[in-house]
Amino acid sequence: MLTFESERALVNAVAISPDGRWLAVGSAGREGIAHLWKLSDPTEPALELKVGDKVLAVGFHEGRLVAASPSAVVFVNPSSPRRRVTRNTGLADTKSVTITNGQLLSISPLTIAISRLEKQKLTTEATIDFPTTTFAIAAALSPDGTSAAIGVNRPATGRVQRFAVQMYSLAEGKQLVELIADDGMLKSLAWSPCGRFLVGTIGAKLVVWSAESWKQLAELVAGGTRLFRGARFHPSGQFLAAGGANVDGGVYCWDVNTWQELVGYRWPVGPVTCVNFSPDGTLAAAGGEKGNILVWDVDS
Repeated sequence: MLTFESERALVNAVAISPDGRWLAVGSAGREGIAHLWKLSDPTEPALELKVGDKVLAVGFHEGRLVAASPSAVVFVNPSSPRRRVTRNTGLADTKSVTITNGQLLSISPLTIAISRLEKQKLTTEATIDFPTTTFAIAAALSPDGTSAAIGVNRPATGRVQRFAVQMYSLAEGKQLVELIADDGMLKSLAWSPCGRFLVGTIGAKLVVWSAESWKQLAELVAGGTRLFRGARFHPSGQFLAAGGANVDGGVYCWDVNTWQELVGYRWPVGPVTCVNFSPDGTLAAAGGEKGNILVWDVDS
């Protein structure tokens, strides 16, 4: 296990390069700096890369680090960090960004944009606009890339917040069907690689739905807690991992066949905010509220 410490701020995103050489970290610090460590020499100081007002997402594509702020995306060659290219997203009020499988998913209250990362460029593939009475709050792309599950807020009933998850066709940019409607504040969505499951964080509660019947399958429990953040499926699709949002923190994993806890890592990092795997699934990383980051071998 390796430990790192970025600026003392909540970690928004972590990513490991496909070759396993680099760890990228984006935090909520005011300076908008992404940190980049060499995993082959973890004692070497991190490279600090100015991205924007804050770093919402980090990832790797075609050998380059990709770091996103609310308004721009920066492409950096880790071996030559002074050589960088900045592209504006053209979106206003972006609240969340996800980088996965060569795509960038940007979420603002009134617009969701899906862009393809191509040779240090952003090519818009689909844009979905929402009326001012409905606000997008989370989204996940289907494994085949043809559709998106989008979480939207609903008018509150008294003091009870409500949300819905709707399916959109990316080719047509329109809603196909409403899948789920429930009480609570939806924070995130994640689609399993096999396409059979959709996971949502409602407040700090982690819920699994079937992507076939759209019925709830489980509310996850592990390590004596029901409070989680940063849910991420392993690339194999065999298990789900998430960070403990309670004081003890930790990272927990569940078998997708039974939704029972497989393993819990209770390292002293405090509440965990995000989890991610290397593309080949051999390494994992987790970031905490106070700028701490852990990297470990998944098979250890």
